[in-house]
Amino acid sequence: MYENDVAPQVGKYNGKWVGLPIYLNYNVIYYNKDLLGKYNQDLPKTWDDLIKISEIVIKGEKEKSIVGFNGLVPENELLTCTIQELIHSFRKTPDSPFPGYSSSEAVEALNKYKEIMEKVSSEEIFSSTDTYSITSIISGDILFSKFWNIPYPFPGYDKIVLVGKNEGVSGTTIGGYNLGICKYIDDKNKEAAAKVVEFFTSKEYQKRIATDKQSISAMTSIYDDEEVCNAIDCNFVKQFQPIARPSYYVDDYDVFSARVIENIRKFFNGNLTANEALNNINSIVKSTDENNLKSNGHSLYKSIISSSLLLILIINILHFILI
Repeated sequence: MYENDVAPQVGKYNGKWVGLPIYLNYNVIYYNKDLLGKYNQDLPKTWDDLIKISEIVIKGEKEKSIVGFNGLVPENELLTCTIQELIHSFRKTPDSPFPGYSSSEAVEALNKYKEIMEKVSSEEIFSSTDTYSITSIISGDILFSKFWNIPYPFPGYDKIVLVGKNEGVSGTTIGGYNLGICKYIDDKNKEAAAKVVEFFTSKEYQKRIATDKQSISAMTSIYDDEEVCNAIDCNFVKQFQPIARPSYYVDDYDVFSARVIENIRKFFNGNLTANEALNNINSIVKSTDENNLKSNGHSLYKSIISSSLLLILIINILHFILI
């Protein structure tokens, strides 16, 4: 049930299962419904659409200082997530593999994102943390805001999957939480732990979190289940095109992420070109694994404790308790 295009990316290591996702989280774009309606604008399907629509709305709302897009490239792990999914969104087709950090697609992706920053946002907004992403939605001062999918509505906003260079192509970093069993415990505790894992990763429980809790399951087959689809928008979930962070393909993921953050911030600050930043990032990727990365092989998900994921965890805990 978990042998699909998502769960192995975050649960397998060297071809073996080391954990199973309790649930996943993906990035989405929240959009201001009132502003799009006021200016008779359709939803964006590409990054160029997002620029064009934002320019129209910003021009019409000059007195209100509306921001077009938040970018979400602060000096923390959120930046690494954004860059990973941004490059993934510049694939030629939905079935195309991850282009790789040294690719022309990656260069084009960075330059397009900087164009968005310069035309409909600012370097200050792009470097803002997740707190701004949420408060700007609550205040209604932003047209498009990229952030993790939160399972309850924001008044005046709805959400779509991230757009891409080409219509129908998207990308999102995989977030969420895995369950595994420690190999150092005794057999009795392993058996007990296995029962816990079995319960949380069962089809029955996964259908429950998808319907009652509106969390995203890594058991993608449930989104063809009539009972599930009567309760939630299965077509929306099926639109996500996830990509894991490359912890399996680098010697030290923390070093890799720090290199990404350092070089991408220099790019947006104007101190490096896209080529220079990406070459610096690519140098830390194992050369022997570069081809595997491009083929979108299985990578092990690295759990990140950051302010945004802590916020999502708190929100989901409250959501689970209140329902």
